[in-house]
Amino acid sequence: MSSKYSKPPKSELHNLLMYYQNKQYDKAENLAFSIVKKYPMHNYAWKILAAVLEQMQRVPEAIIANQKALKIEPNDPEVHLSLGNNLGHLEKLKDAELSYKKAIEIKPDYFQAYYNLANILKKMQRFEEAASNFKRVIAIKPDFAQGYNSFGTTLIDLGQLNDALVILKKAIEIKPDYSQAFFNLSIVHRALDKKKEALENLKQAIALNPKYVRAYNVLGVTLVELGRHEEALKNFQKASLLDPGYVEAYNNLGNALKELGRFEDASENFKKAIDLKPDYAEGLNNFGRLLMLTNNFEKAFQLMEWRLKLEELNFIPLESSKPRWEGNKDQKVFLLKEQGIGDYIMFSSMIPELESKTDKLIIECDKRLLTIFQRSFSKKIKFTFDRMEVSHNDFDCHIPIGSLPLHFRKELNDFQISSKGWIKADTERVQNIRKSILQIKSKKIIGVSWKTKSLLIHSRLRNIELAKLLETLKDLDLIFVNLQYGDVSEEINNLRLDHGIEVLQMTDIDLYNDLDGLAALISACDCVITIDNLTIHFAGALGVNTKLLLPKIADERWGLESSKSYLYDSVTLYRQSSYNNWSAPLKKMKADMENLHTKN
Repeated sequence: MSSKYSKPPKSELHNLLMYYQNKQYDKAENLAFSIVKKYPMHNYAWKILAAVLEQMQRVPEAIIANQKALKIEPNDPEVHLSLGNNLGHLEKLKDAELSYKKAIEIKPDYFQAYYNLANILKKMQRFEEAASNFKRVIAIKPDFAQGYNSFGTTLIDLGQLNDALVILKKAIEIKPDYSQAFFNLSIVHRALDKKKEALENLKQAIALNPKYVRAYNVLGVTLVELGRHEEALKNFQKASLLDPGYVEAYNNLGNALKELGRFEDASENFKKAIDLKPDYAEGLNNFGRLLMLTNNFEKAFQLMEWRLKLEELNFIPLESSKPRWEGNKDQKVFLLKEQGIGDYIMFSSMIPELESKTDKLIIECDKRLLTIFQRSFSKKIKFTFDRMEVSHNDFDCHIPIGSLPLHFRKELNDFQISSKGWIKADTERVQNIRKSILQIKSKKIIGVSWKTKSLLIHSRLRNIELAKLLETLKDLDLIFVNLQYGDVSEEINNLRLDHGIEVLQMTDIDLYNDLDGLAALISACDCVITIDNLTIHFAGALGVNTKLLLPKIADERWGLESSKSYLYDSVTLYRQSSYNNWSAPLKKMKADMENLHTKN
């Protein structure tokens, strides 16, 4: 009989390693169990058994084997590493972290332990610590391309895009056929709004890995952003062909088809995405937005309730056991804010209808809108910008403001209730602004807004150069007033120097923080010219004559081809007929402005 401290024959250990390396896991398992039964204190056999069990996805058993090995040799860094891997597979991230740190304590230059620790820290969203460990990895092993790649993606998470660019390029320098690094480089270039560079990175990633499904999908998204929709379709189709279960590809295909006006095909692809993943919030919401284009409002708004599941939505759910308002009369209702200021103003058109059905109405709104709303709506309504001021006993039920269309906007005719405008500016302030602008002149005041800072896809396509916009109207005797928030002084000065066109800036009104002042300034204008941004919703809700310039791919709320808005009676729509070409809408808008100019 063998002593528990004796060693197995070298031939058995050789066969055990050979079976493991050749992926003959059943044979390796049987031999390993045979060895540890005879020689229970043999550390190496337990190590190999743990590795075999992990490969067979029997992780809990692998943990036991590694723990047995550590009882025999507590200072074996490889076993601590292996145990960390086991714990990581079971999502026991804190325990995995401790195992990796123990391995590093025993072996301070153990780059694999640093690398695995960094990945665990990244998974726990401790990006600064992860970056520090990746830095240590590449210091120990400067030719480790995978370490540079992982370090680069962590820098992306930290928003350090230029540093990420350098690190990812280093990964490619070490490993020129590293398709994943090219893909990650494209993500950086996209974030830096360098779409063409991103395009080249993605094409290179696919050339190196023709089955790189995610690269095809992101390439399609990038092509859409560049207005190359037909090319984008081919890439989304390729992604879905390679992976028929890839819901994001069907969703993106649906969006691209919608923007090409192929609504039936778009609908089919949204349905495919939803069939594959019935709770796919983004696909369900996008399908709803498609239905808005065909004025199928009731179904559209039902589907768009899935927006509340999307992470990017500017909405904080209410922590309350009280139910959602379902349209019942004579209840105390708490209306919750969501989305941006422009959307909030648009949805506020339904406040009077909601108030007429309630016993008491409390409304959460942005602090900057408080004065305007108190002036514009019923004095019975309580407005607050701090929901903590609202007691649990103050309301019976609650509803996000973006969900009101479910109850009040089921058909096209329903929008006519408020489309003439519903908010009011400070009359005295409006008069003072007009006097300040006109003085002794007798001219038309034209408010202008020409860009958005929205991060939504296609939002940059809404923007128009200030010079291009006002050069069109240069020969009309008009007074132009700035409605664009942010520091635009340089653009306005350049316009005056290069084109001889003056745009008046009302420096006493903070166009971002003083929204009551912005409302008064808009109301002081005879006409507003704007792109799709906050200004359009303010001007439309105030009932001010407004010219809205829309890109070829416009938001669904503006419909398809109409020159009038069902949201706002006072708004006229001027649409691009071709991608990124403002000539036609500017020409039509000028003709209408000439008519305005000739009126007394």
